[in-house]
Amino acid sequence: MFDILSYNMSKLSHLVLKVTIVQFVLLSSFSSYLLNASTHDESKLTGFFKDYCIDCHNNKKQKGKLNLENIDHDVKNKQWIDILAVLEDFEMPPEDEKQPSDKKRIEMSELIKNMASHKKSPGYVSMRRMNRLEYDNSVRDLFNLKTNIFAITDRVIRESKPYFDPASGKMPSEIELVSRTTQRGNDQVLFAGVSSLPIDSKAEHGFENNARVSTLSPLLMEKYLSVAKSVLNSSSFPTKSLDWKKLFNEPTENLEAEVKKRLSGLIRKAFRKKLDLGQVNKYTQFFMSQYNTKKSFEEAMKETIGAIISSPDFLFVNKLSYKSDQPELLNAYELASRLANFLWGSIPDEELLSLAESGELLKENFLEQQTLRMLKDKKVKYLSHGFAMQWLNLKQLMSVSPDKELFRNFYYDKRYFQQHAGQFSIIEPLLLFETILVEDRSILGFIDSNYAYLNNPMNSWYGLKNFEVDRKVGNRSWKRMSLPDRRRGGLVTTSAFLSMTSVPTRSSPVNRGAWITSVLFNSPPPPPPADVPPLDEDDSSKEFTTIRERFEEHRKNPNCASCHNKIDPLGFSLENYNAVGQWRTHYENKLPVDASGVYNKSKFKDVVSFKDLLLENKKRFTKGFVEHMMAFSLNREVEITDRDSIDKIVSKVEQSGNKFSEVILGIVKSYSFRNKVKESK
Repeated sequence: MFDILSYNMSKLSHLVLKVTIVQFVLLSSFSSYLLNASTHDESKLTGFFKDYCIDCHNNKKQKGKLNLENIDHDVKNKQWIDILAVLEDFEMPPEDEKQPSDKKRIEMSELIKNMASHKKSPGYVSMRRMNRLEYDNSVRDLFNLKTNIFAITDRVIRESKPYFDPASGKMPSEIELVSRTTQRGNDQVLFAGVSSLPIDSKAEHGFENNARVSTLSPLLMEKYLSVAKSVLNSSSFPTKSLDWKKLFNEPTENLEAEVKKRLSGLIRKAFRKKLDLGQVNKYTQFFMSQYNTKKSFEEAMKETIGAIISSPDFLFVNKLSYKSDQPELLNAYELASRLANFLWGSIPDEELLSLAESGELLKENFLEQQTLRMLKDKKVKYLSHGFAMQWLNLKQLMSVSPDKELFRNFYYDKRYFQQHAGQFSIIEPLLLFETILVEDRSILGFIDSNYAYLNNPMNSWYGLKNFEVDRKVGNRSWKRMSLPDRRRGGLVTTSAFLSMTSVPTRSSPVNRGAWITSVLFNSPPPPPPADVPPLDEDDSSKEFTTIRERFEEHRKNPNCASCHNKIDPLGFSLENYNAVGQWRTHYENKLPVDASGVYNKSKFKDVVSFKDLLLENKKRFTKGFVEHMMAFSLNREVEITDRDSIDKIVSKVEQSGNKFSEVILGIVKSYSFRNKVKESK
């Protein structure tokens, strides 16, 4: 009789090595596309670079680590995405350099996209482990648990009363919740004796489900095995699993046949693929070997199920099979698994598995129906604490430490300065995201909205009138408020965003501008040169009177100018908000705030007119949001070969009035999502 745990450990060790190797293999360069392009097209692009770009991007001088002199030899996909973005967004060449005509920009942009389309590819997706959110959700759904197993701060919102009901299509006017970033909100034990998996790494400008960062060391592998064992042996398990009796009650007859039947159903859900009878037989034999050593039925079943949820077939995502080296459709089970992982961060439910088994899920009408059904399921809240938390970089908020003398009112705890306004402000953008998701609103509400969910501390923070609330509920009560003006509303004017993009003593136009380009536009700036000193933090400097004037001096450095000319105007639009997100008209030194600037060749005078410009140029935000969501859905960075899919999605989203659901449907039905390709050697 074989030892199935040793078998699983061996498989896991092999996969750890394989995944680690894959993570260090670079994606194929774009040079192959250029080689496939016509000589005429290649010479056009080379000529364009020579006329407008080569002075700063050549063999000797490589600004932004980009060499356009040898572009046709070894250029990575990510660089081509950046080149295309700066051309389309009029960000390069710099304003003080020779400029191509709009017609020439469009021609070169289309040329790059056409070259990418010569080799149509859905992009390679590496196999990876489940992260802790996905593991938590998957274990919950596999055993039909009433709750999750981990109480982790990734799930910031802890509902005091259930409110999230996407099937209703409406968010309630008042919500009762606790923030898990507070001691009161994080004192909950969901599963007795079960400790959480370690915090996951996040890809730079990406997500925790990115295959490049989902590494699995031997130590972490041991932790997954330990958690599986502790879940099955937890005293909470029998009372919180609706399937407990179905799995663990000992049958009175036909023992082996009944065990095989039970394990077949569990394996089908856990492994997310066509049922392998050979695997079922192995696990059944393993059960019988445990049972025959005089273990109780329950103990033998726990050992067997522990082996199942320790198997690579359960722990790993993107375990794809290939028929050839050419792009091909995902099979129905792979599509069901990718869809459930994207929207629920979990495993497929019975309806998805049944459609995968029949093959009907591969039909576009069934795929659309299932996507819309899943968006109405409560499990779609995963997009809030999985996607939105990471998209908006909200975890940074908990490490914010404004100067304790200048911004003493930011802290509720005046002795240890550990409890502060961030524990409430982190909730506001998440409830905005959930509202747009549940009510299928326009994603342009992320730029500007006339409402917000606020509790009394947040009302006071914004200088708004407090509402009456039951004393027993207190700060747990969040109400949907109509905002008095457009100085608030949307993401960029939330205290959360404004606080985490400031430095301890002052607002930071650079950090705020970089956040806007990275998060809203998906066009992150390069890191600053190492030899450039930071600004003096003294806000009352006598030599320079305002932050704007000090930045003007900073931008005289030619190494800084090209990036700062791009991001600073965006950040200065928010100068009326201090380092903790409160409105101001003057600095501490009594000088007036100037929040004017230029964006996309148009002037704005304040944050309201800046929002207007963002809405006028809505395609840039829509494209950025689609790219972020697509990267999240595919567990990898967006590549140049995805542009055809992205452009089609953006067009349909705009035609729909920018509805949230159209973003999801567009991604799910896209070529990139529904297809796969082997890793190129």
